[in-house]
Amino acid sequence: MSFINWRHGRFYLASFVFLFFTGAQAFAFELGVSTHMRYYPKPNEFYLNLMKADGFNSVRFDYDWSHVEDKKGVFAVSDYVKRNDDVINTELKKYNFNGLVILGYGNNLYNQPKGYPKTGRATDYPRTPEAIAAFANYAYWVASRFKGKVKYYEVWNEWLYGTGNIAKPLDIPPPEIFYQLVKQTSAAIRKADPDAIILTGSFNPITQSSIDWFDSLIRLGILDTIDGIALHPYGYRAANKELGTPEGNLAVIDNYEGHLKKTFGKEVPLYITEIGIPNYSGQGGVDLNSSAQFVVKYTLMAKARPYIKGVWWYDLVNDGTNPRVNEHNFGLYNANSSAKPAAMALQKIAALSTQYQVKDYQHYPDGRVKIEFADGDKSALIFWKKADTSAKKSLMSIMTSAPQKKTDGQPLIEMKPSDSYDVDSSTPTIVHSTGAIKAPW
Repeated sequence: MSFINWRHGRFYLASFVFLFFTGAQAFAFELGVSTHMRYYPKPNEFYLNLMKADGFNSVRFDYDWSHVEDKKGVFAVSDYVKRNDDVINTELKKYNFNGLVILGYGNNLYNQPKGYPKTGRATDYPRTPEAIAAFANYAYWVASRFKGKVKYYEVWNEWLYGTGNIAKPLDIPPPEIFYQLVKQTSAAIRKADPDAIILTGSFNPITQSSIDWFDSLIRLGILDTIDGIALHPYGYRAANKELGTPEGNLAVIDNYEGHLKKTFGKEVPLYITEIGIPNYSGQGGVDLNSSAQFVVKYTLMAKARPYIKGVWWYDLVNDGTNPRVNEHNFGLYNANSSAKPAAMALQKIAALSTQYQVKDYQHYPDGRVKIEFADGDKSALIFWKKADTSAKKSLMSIMTSAPQKKTDGQPLIEMKPSDSYDVDSSTPTIVHSTGAIKAPW
């Protein structure tokens, strides 16, 4: 499972970059979603139809090493991965989805952690040459099995944060170990499927220590072995509330992309293979409409950045029903499969991500955002004014500020070109037309 363990980590204040960009884009953008199919109670087709209705063109799965190689050198589809295996082999092409498979997690045949009994599922990182070679062999078997059916492979998932690693406390190996793992695994994947796109990293660029870690990997040569960097830029628990907004979060990624250019002279494709915001009662949790706005704004602002090649939302369906547990409440759908506002809003903007080109993108210093799209003679415009995230307001500002508009707080506003726009609303407003649309600014 792609559960996140690192979210209590240290955050730092990023300097924000405001973009002024004009120009058409022709690159393909992945609008993806993470799944935990093995836990879903209904047939595969039910969830695949949900994803299709939401407009996704990519689906992210895990395919754990320990559940494929249960005996040394013997690979087989276990019950644990069978449902993902069935979907990947028989359904992805039918629904026209690009697959993203996570290759990861330990296998106690090779890396039983010290201090744990030899029985059970406790796992550690692959540290030895034998374990790394075995992991590469597993990757070769998976990539051979799914050749032509899986577009992306993500080598490991959140190495720094111990996701999928049961042994505690974490004893993270030095970067050289991870570099060898990625280098040998990438070679094995390319041998099995030369057309596969290989990603790695799955770190949070909000944390400076994570950036430093991947910088050390770049110096070792990891960019020569992969096709893009995977990011998991969760910011909903950050002390700096800006990092939990679409505008502030993407500004951090702008800074990271600039860091890669300045420090290494590299233009590297970035893939946001996991991000989400939970509807729970704990720190950083938001209401249903606010998370829907986040999904809409983040998706389209990411689309407007040519160096970001895709966003995979975490995740499709709530993983539980406890309102106090964050991991139970990331879904676009409730545990009973009823749609949240985020899923319904996504359905209305998905085509802009996957079919339209960005004609113009403006993000002004006062918080106004405008993105214009075109697809042949069809046009679309989406705009909003960033909400105030100040933690404290003075009494005078409260007394003099305008009351909240009725439009604020809704997931999405749909209007016609002839309508009178509310240019100060923080709710994203979308306008469709044939031909040009007059922008509000």
